[in-house]
Amino acid sequence: MPYRVKHYVQPVNVGYSVSWEAVAIELFIGAICSVMAYFGWTTGVILMAAPCAFVAFSCYVLVIAQIVLYLREKQQSKDPK
Repeated sequence: MPYRVKHYVQPVNVGYSVSWEAVAIELFIGAICSVMAYFGWTTGVILMAAPCAFVAFSCYVLVIAQIVLYLREKQQSKDPK
């Protein structure tokens, strides 16, 4: 008796959804790197401070971008034109 596979087209989710878990992880990584960059700067270890500051800044920019995209999508879904 052969195994029957049902081939149906799956619906596509068009809306933008935010993975809040990923946002929280990026915030925590940004906070940790900010602290490391601060203490690297105060101790004079620029070799540690610069990359940590770059990673922290990148994490914060990504979190802000995700939240802005989520809010834009939410606003567009309220005002259909």
